[in-house]
Amino acid sequence: MPAIYPLIVSTLTDEFGLVAEEIHPGANFNELGLDSLALVELSIIVQEQIGIQLDDIDKDATLADIAAYLETAINERAAGAEDPRPAQGVGSTSR
Repeated sequence: MPAIYPLIVSTLTDEFGLVAEEIHPGANFNELGLDSLALVELSIIVQEQIGIQLDDIDKDATLADIAAYLETAINERAAGAEDPRPAQGVGSTSR
């Protein structure tokens, strides 16, 4: 599991009041009861915390999907890649 995963879990528990024991890598946002407004809020929080923009998060995206995307974006930024692309449709099956 990417190192960013604990940050995602702590954000979900601290900001959205979810119970840590109910959060697992295979859970999707729909299962966790997060609506589209909550996903927008999560995107803003993530951008403020680590500077990576998430756009159009699919409610069926799993936490593992989001963690993998963020880990890749962080590694690209560390490697000197220019501003990582915003995630478009993260977790979407239509890619």
